[in-house]
Amino acid sequence: MVKLLTTEMKKGCATLTFTWAEGDVIEYSLPVEVRKVKENELVEADQVLVVMERCPIVY
Repeated sequence: MVKLLTTEMKKGCATLTFTWAEGDVIEYSLPVEVRKVKENELVEADQVLVVMERCPIVY
């Protein structure tokens, strides 16, 4: 059964207002793309590194 929740966004965070019952589950999806992060051209050691980011996770 799907229940609609009251949500509020504050400073980029979602607040869920909900009365919990045993067995309740929250499912969510974060549709973000993986992207290559550009190296700092002033740091020589960075020239051989590749950084991939899937916000907020950095690989």
